[in-house]
Amino acid sequence: YVNRFTSFTGYVHRVYATHDGEVYPLPINLGTINQFFHASYTPAEARALIAGQAGELAGTDPRNLNDKGISLIGRPLYEAFIKNYTGKQWQTDPKDLPAGIISRLPVRFNYDNRYFKDTWEGLPADGYTAWMERMIDDPRIHVTLGADFFDGSQPFNRKDLAAAGVPVVYTGPVDRYFDYSLGELKWRTVDFREVRYDEGDHFGCPVMNFSDADVPYTRAIEFKNFNP
Repeated sequence: YVNRFTSFTGYVHRVYATHDGEVYPLPINLGTINQFFHASYTPAEARALIAGQAGELAGTDPRNLNDKGISLIGRPLYEAFIKNYTGKQWQTDPKDLPAGIISRLPVRFNYDNRYFKDTWEGLPADGYTAWMERMIDDPRIHVTLGADFFDGSQPFNRKDLAAAGVPVVYTGPVDRYFDYSLGELKWRTVDFREVRYDEGDHFGCPVMNFSDADVPYTRAIEFKNFNP
């Protein structure tokens, strides 16, 4: 469907993580494991190692994210790449987060460091804006900007659309949608800070995660590397 409106680059998403002064590939894969443990494990050996480390909490029912993470990938990898990153992302100690937030942690027992496993991958060749402009370039489609869903004085408001039975995809704050009936959500958004470097390529990759607690942010995104 989308190929009617745009062509795609051959971009493949790869993410790296800085931990303890060293850069590792993500998701955790055989390269990450061997680099982290200074080893040359085969896939079978790596599986046995992780299973053994994850068995630390065997027979228990993890009640928080911290214990769930350890039970999935073992304490060493969890504490290196997940624990502090998660704590920074949620601004909460993982011991105080529910286990259900992490139902699995991807670990690959090969050297594939593609972040996604989708068959087709790429970015729109001339950008998302051009793609969307072509999608809505149809006389049956009308776009109104600056319409507040909760403002009853304009026609595209919550009450009137609900009364008319109009299907709506709502993308605002979920607590506001429910009139704050359970109070305000504790977690709101991701904060971005722009930094410009006087060099052609600062990180050498589109996304660099920072897994350690002493770095006060989760990741850096160098946009030029999405479409160099």
